[in-house]
Amino acid sequence: MSFRGNYRHSLNPQGRVSLPARFRQVLVERYSPKLVLVGQPEVVEVWPEEEYRQMEDALRGLKQKRKIGVQDYIFMQRATLFEVEIDSQGRILLPPQLREKMKLNNEVIFVGMPEKINMYSPESYAVIEERANKNYDDNIQLVEDSQVLDPEK
Repeated sequence: MSFRGNYRHSLNPQGRVSLPARFRQVLVERYSPKLVLVGQPEVVEVWPEEEYRQMEDALRGLKQKRKIGVQDYIFMQRATLFEVEIDSQGRILLPPQLREKMKLNNEVIFVGMPEKINMYSPESYAVIEERANKNYDDNIQLVEDSQVLDPEK
């Protein structure tokens, strides 16, 4: 079972948002109720704590290279990180700083990814959807070149 689907949910006045029921089911079956929110350009990554720990381990290896771009990426990962827990009603509280930075006002769009959930403002989602549609042929070629879709390569 993995995170799948696309869902639109409203934020309440306090900044709480209900996680989609399908995603809550995956979290309950596979993970703890602790989540790590990371604000990136255009998206908030919602990581189960266990998955984020694995990503942190990978970052530790990158850090040894001392490249400015890698350091900047790690900075963005850490500077916009918030730890939250799912409450008894299946909601998470989006911290005010994150809501402001990511322009999360009245509603968000959740998209399931293999190991995490992506959360977008409707405006960011529209930009990404347009870009993905425009570049679809190039993107599918990248995926095919990586042998993800064709196991015989």
